[in-house]
Amino acid sequence: EEKMHDNSGISFTDMNEVLSESLKWANRSLNMKNIQVVLRQEPVPSIAAQAPMLYKTIQGLLENAVQAMGQGGELPEDQEQGRTGLRSKRKSQVLKVSSRLEEGEIIINIEDTGGGIDDKMRWSYFQPDYSQNSQEHAFSLYQMDAYLKTIGGRLKLRNTDQGLQAIVRLRR
Repeated sequence: EEKMHDNSGISFTDMNEVLSESLKWANRSLNMKNIQVVLRQEPVPSIAAQAPMLYKTIQGLLENAVQAMGQGGELPEDQEQGRTGLRSKRKSQVLKVSSRLEEGEIIINIEDTGGGIDDKMRWSYFQPDYSQNSQEHAFSLYQMDAYLKTIGGRLKLRNTDQGLQAIVRLRR
């Protein structure tokens, strides 16, 4: 916890670079098979922040999205017997990542088609001890939110008709 409030290591950070580098990381580290990535970046000003924490936050959100999309669909009834053996009818999932400037705030959107979250569970995702991820290095939503608040940012989760939208707002 203390590390989040330590202002050392603050530098001007380009959020578009954080997004594209984090997507490169996701392509190397996560199972992105069947996932189509749509990246839309508008020019946004750099912000003063600890770059490693921003990377951890964006990568954590990407990882959550990819995991959500990976859970649905590898079921036998998705398979169709064709002459060439089993073919999956599963349509590819879409990961939309975007940045824009809106009324003096940088808005980062990470949207998946992984089915969304249970609204009744929403508050628990932001509790300090909640994590669906068993890996210790994983950055929980609580930690992401706590870090973003230290730099005047906010994290919101919103269900869409196909999945979940994570919205990061950062004051420039």
